[in-house]
Amino acid sequence: MEQNKRSGRDAKRSYWGDHIAGWKQSGLSQQAYCRKHQLSLSSFGYWRSRLKRGGDDQARFSPGNGRHRYSDNLTTTRAPRLRPGGHTR
Repeated sequence: MEQNKRSGRDAKRSYWGDHIAGWKQSGLSQQAYCRKHQLSLSSFGYWRSRLKRGGDDQARFSPGNGRHRYSDNLTTTRAPRLRPGGHTR
């Protein structure tokens, strides 16, 4: 079953890699290329970014219990809490 997932991921990488190469050679804007080939512009941008950085899922997530192990350089921020009257803490 893992092999099926892997070959599915490889097929997606290949599909989007071919389209990104085609876009670069076409001279069209991303929007025009996606329209011409009936592709989602947001998916195109996602895959362009992902393939540009290597797209290695294993580097960002740890196997096992389903908990994500994020890179050290990521930070999270909390939205300020509002007190009655609209004041923040």
